[in-house]
Amino acid sequence: MKLDCLHTPRNATLAIVALISLACVLMATLMWPGLPVNPHLQSRMAFVANHTVLWQLSWLVWTCSAFALFVFALVLRRYIPTSTYRLAGVVLIALGVLPDLAAQLLYTQILPLLIHQPHEYALVETLAQSLTGILANSLYCSGGLLLNWLLLRNSSLPRGPILFGLPSWLIGFGLSIAIAIDAMPSAALFTAVSMCWNLAWMLLLAWKVWIPTVQHEVYVNAD
Repeated sequence: MKLDCLHTPRNATLAIVALISLACVLMATLMWPGLPVNPHLQSRMAFVANHTVLWQLSWLVWTCSAFALFVFALVLRRYIPTSTYRLAGVVLIALGVLPDLAAQLLYTQILPLLIHQPHEYALVETLAQSLTGILANSLYCSGGLLLNWLLLRNSSLPRGPILFGLPSWLIGFGLSIAIAIDAMPSAALFTAVSMCWNLAWMLLLAWKVWIPTVQHEVYVNAD
C-alpha cells in the first residue's frame, strides 16, 4: 500500500521536521536530567523514578521520529534513479530503526524497573545507549549519506540544496564515535550540531526543492 504523504513531499517533509524537532526539544529540556550527559547515576535514576510517565512519553516521540526518518528516506527515494545503491540506502535506514526501537524499549520499560539496582541500571543504560547512539545512529548516517549523495544523480534537482545536506551525516558519525569512547559532552555537541544541520537541510529541501509548481524527475519503479 502506498503512503499518500509520499505524493506530497513538501508536506511530508515539514511534518517530519516538526516531529523530530519536538523530539530534540524534549531531549534538550525535559529528558536531559535522565540522560547520560548528566554524569551522576543516582541523579539520573531519581529523575526516571520521579518522572516515569514523562520519560516514557518523551521516548515515544523519539520512537515516532525513527519511523519518520524512514518515511523521509522513502521521500528521497522517489528522486533517485533506480539502483542497488538506492535500495541499500533505504535498507540501511530501515535497519537503523530496529536497534533504536530496542534501545527505547530498554529506556522506557526496563530502566524504570531497575531504579533500586544501580549496577544493573548502569549496564542496561549503557546497552541502550550503544544500541541507539552507536549502532542505530551509524546505520542512519550511512543510509542518509548514501541517499543524499545519490540525489546528485537526478539532473533535474538543484545542486546547492543537495550538497548542503552532506556534512550533517558526516557530523552525525561523530556522535557514534563520542559515545563509543564515552565522551558524553562531545556526544551532546555532535548531536546538537548534526540534528540542527539535518533539520535545516530538510527545511531547505521543502522550501527550495519540493516546490509544487516545479516538476522534478521522479523514479517510482521498484528497485
